[in-house]
Amino acid sequence: LLPLACLLQGCGPSNGPTQGHIYTYSSWSEPIRHGRCSSDTTPLEIPLTPKRGSSKDVLRCTLQGDIKAYDFPTGIFEIDEQLLVPERTSIVGAMSPNDVVDPTKTPTWKEQTLFLATRGVTDYTMNYCHAQDMVVT
Repeated sequence: LLPLACLLQGCGPSNGPTQGHIYTYSSWSEPIRHGRCSSDTTPLEIPLTPKRGSSKDVLRCTLQGDIKAYDFPTGIFEIDEQLLVPERTSIVGAMSPNDVVDPTKTPTWKEQTLFLATRGVTDYTMNYCHAQDMVVT
């Protein structure tokens, strides 16, 4: 597994995404939360702002039938709260981490889309998987 320090501080070219590919929660979640997407199969390219430095990475969204498909680039995407994904929304990472030929093979992390929880559970008796309003959180 990728060391936690590597996830939090960025990795070098040989072992994973660099710091230029770490994105804050608001930079990638707002377009999904507000349903920002193309009105057809032509991708809408939503610029992503990295936590540090600069990047030309984009979050792409296309309308596939009645499904909004968000295609994420490689990188680490921070998540600090529960995100209610709107219905008819597809979230797709850069590559599948699974190798059908060798299921025990560790993926090449720099080729993956990783979601990193930046805050943890503090009240172990609270029901965290419930919002007062399951349509809007």
